[in-house]
Amino acid sequence: FSTDRYGGDYRHFDLPPSANGAACRHACEAEAKCRAWTYQRPGYFGQNLSARCYLKNRVTPPRRRAYGISGVVR
Repeated sequence: FSTDRYGGDYRHFDLPPSANGAACRHACEAEAKCRAWTYQRPGYFGQNLSARCYLKNRVTPPRRRAYGISGVVR
């Protein structure tokens, strides 16, 4: 919680808000190419009212960011 893994994004998409980013984690687990993920909670960037999921093809160091939930799958 409260982390972002900056870089390595190969795909991103909007999704419904979630307390723990589980849908983003599940999307990453379902793709062999995905190594890590970051769920961006809604309302942190201007008019962005949607939550967003970033799938990553490499594991980058975590950065402390209030808007994000991140994890490593592989």
